Amino acid sequence: MKTELHLQGDDLVVQYQQDVEPILEFCKAQHNAGFHGTSEMRHAALVPDILVYAYIERNGITFHEFIANDEHMKRFLDDPSLSQFRIWKGKL
Repeated sequence: MKTELHLQGDDLVVQYQQDVEPILEFCKAQHNAGFHGTSEMRHAALVPDILVYAYIERNGITFHEFIANDEHMKRFLDDPSLSQFRIWKGKL
């Protein structure tokens, strides 16, 4: 992931960029190969950092809140716009 800082007037703006194509390809390959984990520990998804950052910012929470609250993780992983990053497509 690439991080850039920009000065806009008196404000410092942080911009993140990430090439997600390799992650998309990995997720598709894992899903197609059936590497979904076990019934006790599913490999639900591999999500780029940039999308986690965007969720955190959009919801006004900290990373700790995101990780500690199962509802955030479930809502995040069940988002239809992130379905390409799902490896195991079952219900969370």
